[in-house]
Amino acid sequence: MDSKLAFSRFIGRHVLGPGVFFTSLSYGLLAHFLGSSDIGTGNYLARTLAVIAAHLTMMAIAYATYFVVRNLPQTRLSLVAVVTGIGVAGAVRGLVLQYLLFTFDISVEPFSLYRLYGGVVAMSTGLLWAMYAFGVKAEWGAKQANLKASQKQLEDLLEETAHKLDTEANDTMSTIESMLQTALIPELMVTPQHAVVKLQSLINDTLRPLSAFLATSQPRIEVKKLDASVFKFKWTALFRHLRLRDASSPIPLALILSTLAVNAFLKYLPDTNPLVALGTSFLALASLLALDRYVISRYVDSINSLWRLPVILVTLFVTGLLGGSTFVLQHPGNQAMVDLAVYGAIWVALLGALFAINQSATVEISNIETQLSENEYRLRWTIAALNAQHWLQKKQFARKIHGPVQSEVAAAAIRIERSLSSGEVTELGEAALQNLRDRLARILKDTRGTSAVRPVLAEIAETWQGLCDVEIDLPEEVESTLVQDSVCVETVLEITREACSNAIRHGSADHIAITLDLEGCDLVRVRVENNGNRGLPSSRRGIGSAYLDDCTYSHELQLTEEGAVLTALVPFNRK
Repeated sequence: MDSKLAFSRFIGRHVLGPGVFFTSLSYGLLAHFLGSSDIGTGNYLARTLAVIAAHLTMMAIAYATYFVVRNLPQTRLSLVAVVTGIGVAGAVRGLVLQYLLFTFDISVEPFSLYRLYGGVVAMSTGLLWAMYAFGVKAEWGAKQANLKASQKQLEDLLEETAHKLDTEANDTMSTIESMLQTALIPELMVTPQHAVVKLQSLINDTLRPLSAFLATSQPRIEVKKLDASVFKFKWTALFRHLRLRDASSPIPLALILSTLAVNAFLKYLPDTNPLVALGTSFLALASLLALDRYVISRYVDSINSLWRLPVILVTLFVTGLLGGSTFVLQHPGNQAMVDLAVYGAIWVALLGALFAINQSATVEISNIETQLSENEYRLRWTIAALNAQHWLQKKQFARKIHGPVQSEVAAAAIRIERSLSSGEVTELGEAALQNLRDRLARILKDTRGTSAVRPVLAEIAETWQGLCDVEIDLPEEVESTLVQDSVCVETVLEITREACSNAIRHGSADHIAITLDLEGCDLVRVRVENNGNRGLPSSRRGIGSAYLDDCTYSHELQLTEEGAVLTALVPFNRK
């Protein structure tokens, strides 16, 4: 058993909430009226009040145990402490119940070993059953909530960012066009000779700062904090993986039920040998449960999930009833044996259901965790890919504004200046403005990146020729695959360019090895190994940390005696 997991299910959120309280109280009432044949009928109100008071005492000790152990490390010893505390609570419950029955003149003795032992085994087990079941519920609900939240976040992220790049492009275009409108239209209408001055001011005071801002801006999308409180757990989720095979565990169920049976036999059949009773009940129950597990489960577990739970409960109840009938037949006319057989059948159904629920939850939670892992991967991959695209677009905008856009504005200024000597200044100016709008729109909407990997890597190597030997390992199949994603290519080239520059300028490296390969179907591994700063500790990360954080799925910089190794995984969108 995983002690940490079991401890968390016993001492998790809402474990001792109303569900546990009323479930264990209902079981306590049922256990009392089925397991108290010595009292006879009548005095139902007083007996009910006695059970409720005893239950309150048990729950008070259970709460005390909870507050004592909840902050302990989640180890096997802590798990033992939980079970021990609940066992003590059950024992006190049995003692209090017997004392109250004596006080109300329902029982003739103030102390009963039968109820003390029954409280320890029956009621503590029932309470632990309820705590564990609701602990599974809380854990399952939290994981389901995280799954729902992560799925919603991924959907929102993809939906919200679907038009983000177009919006940024349009915003940039609108900003420039607004500047041009402000610079040209009023001046052309009032003082045309000032239009050229205004355009030159637009280049120097607005476009150049905008270019610098876009070049240094660091857009970033981050994973939102998941909100688990919005999910409401549904017990119907249990049906999916419930199996009779998991519910009918012969050894543990037969052992628990046989121990309970011996306690009852000592009270109601004092002449019975305890060891014989224990062995007989164990063999009877174990045999019937083995039949359920290895034969009947083949048929029950194949039926529709909606009907499977009641069929499993009925099957377990009948199994327990048949097991108890062994002693009913041996002692005909003994009503206590009939009551105990029904009591045992209920116990088989309840404990078997707990085993089945535990296994069902284990399977479902494992599935949820797998989906959560996949969602987390997809979120991180998508965020890195979008950030890389945003970086690339802003960088392209910066270059375009610094180059083609300024050139177009300057050309428009020259055209307007040359039109000043003619008599159609305004018309020519407006034509120049419209022409400028069209040309700028084409420039800004062209967001294609380069797909040439090897030539750019060769340029990087040539840049540092004579200063550092740059070795490139790029298999042809990797190169032919990379051309499908221009954004990934730009990101890979930016990482390698900056890594080489930093290794040489800051690390005095004289040898760099660049390796590109594929990691799965949607990641590219970039490995830049250099011999700079050999054996020297450094706080440098070797490349712009913001760019790496935003535009890679993951990255790592290792400093060794031989130098430094940067490894980055870049999202790749296979067409």
